[in-house]
Amino acid sequence: MAPDIGTMVATMLRALEEVVLPAIDSANKPATQQTRLCILNLKMIAAQHDKTYHLAVTELQLFAKLLRDLQVAASDAIEPILQKELDVAIKNELNTLRIPSTGLVESTTRSYREIADAVLESPGVLAHQELRRRIAEVVMKHCAKETLMRRAWNAPSGFESDPGALPSLDEVIAPVTTNTDVAD
Repeated sequence: MAPDIGTMVATMLRALEEVVLPAIDSANKPATQQTRLCILNLKMIAAQHDKTYHLAVTELQLFAKLLRDLQVAASDAIEPILQKELDVAIKNELNTLRIPSTGLVESTTRSYREIADAVLESPGVLAHQELRRRIAEVVMKHCAKETLMRRAWNAPSGFESDPGALPSLDEVIAPVTTNTDVAD
């Protein structure tokens, strides 16, 4: 059986906190700060390592919804080959979520991003000001959800001005199911 990542991280944390940090000369501020940063990052890994797949699935769901929304908003202006790419991506979304691989989910999300970029940069979309405005609303709604998810994920880093104002990570990441709908 492979060692549990939580146990391995706890071992590293203990070594850094109980052996390495006390051994650093207190006058060496950069070394102390960098060691504390490593400790903080290891604590985030320990707290969140079991949620990485859920985060990846949530991001995929957000981009799948963005593609569906872009398809609706720009259906008249999307070139046929790009429309076909959108159709295939949306059709394959459910199959991707049935495979429990973070790498596959992340690579699918990257391809969804590329398709969304292609839609946003397509001549049919760029040529119509009203369509660009509607699409901007779709994209901003998507960005708000993704930004909130990323802020909740990174809240333990200590860089969030008011981490208590954020929803918990469990509130913004999806449970792993084959249901790909993201609440509006």
